[in-house]
Amino acid sequence: MSLEDPFFVVKDEVLKALSKTREVYERWRAVEDGSEYRSPEEQEWTVTELKNSLRSIEWDLEDLEDTVQIVEKNPTKFRLDGAELAIRKGFIESTREEVVQMKRKINTQADNKLNRQTSSPVQHSTAGNKYSRLSNIADSPHREYIVGPDQQHQQQQRVLQDQEETIDLMSESMGTIRSMSNHISVELDEQAVMLDDFGTEIEHTDSRLDATMKKMAKVLHLSNDRRQWMAIGTISSAILVVLVLLFVL
Repeated sequence: MSLEDPFFVVKDEVLKALSKTREVYERWRAVEDGSEYRSPEEQEWTVTELKNSLRSIEWDLEDLEDTVQIVEKNPTKFRLDGAELAIRKGFIESTREEVVQMKRKINTQADNKLNRQTSSPVQHSTAGNKYSRLSNIADSPHREYIVGPDQQHQQQQRVLQDQEETIDLMSESMGTIRSMSNHISVELDEQAVMLDDFGTEIEHTDSRLDATMKKMAKVLHLSNDRRQWMAIGTISSAILVVLVLLFVL
């Protein structure tokens, strides 16, 4: 029974997840760089989605690493050479490095924001501050992005859509892991059948060996009896010859 190589099944899932994660990462960077504007809540949801997607990719990479280690232990069985194993390891390492870079960038930005918040002076809410904030909003280059009811609804819909995409990615990953588990179960069942056949063959061989040993013992016993009769016959013949000679003489 020919089954698809589980490495390529998981690899396809990783590439799909990585492509979607890159899109979310670019949207997040655009807001952080100031080229786009989003509300803090929406940006926070984007960060959460990024972290979940990156964590899911890391789990898939661990599964890929497990398959490579299994093949390394018995390359003859899986018919894979060193060059193919090197290619698979290279894909895992390059993808993991990209994931690490994204996580490092996200964590660095979060740390920078936290430092700015802790270092900025506390402003008291006075009337003048209220008016100055209003004037700042009016003069802000992003004043057209001030969230109204319709825009807030659109942002919520976008956040929900991003969450659904993340859930879909995790569902696909779980399905891939389930497929690999079924594949391993089939392999174990086939090996169990092979072991049973091997044990039966050993039992047959033992039975044949016992029968052969018994036959050899019988042959050796018969040959010993023949030698004894031959010795008895020779002695009897010698006695008869002596008796005859005595009577003759």
